[in-house]
Amino acid sequence: MELLSVRYYIKTIVFILYSSISLSQNIDSLKHALQIAKHDTTRCAILVQMIEAETDDKIWPAYNNELISITEKNIKSPSKNIPEKIFKKYLSDGYNNAGYYANTIGDSINTFKYF
Repeated sequence: MELLSVRYYIKTIVFILYSSISLSQNIDSLKHALQIAKHDTTRCAILVQMIEAETDDKIWPAYNNELISITEKNIKSPSKNIPEKIFKKYLSDGYNNAGYYANTIGDSINTFKYF
């Protein structure tokens, strides 16, 4: 594995661990981090944390839609440095979240579609 990829994964893991310490207090800092993130894997990691931290069902689905959009784009045009399976994992998170939301609002067709 290239040195760049290893550093990138380490930074992402450290960010996720740091963010999970106090998610509800960090939603503003996560929004800021999302704005300045340079890589899509970092954006995905931030969006997952934002989805987990947000309790308002009117807000977090927009973050989830962005997560799905980023992952689908990267699966269609994979990078040489980032394995496709990373984006597939984030895409499965997004679909799982979408299925959960559909189930919450009683939309059984989309619940089964996403799950």
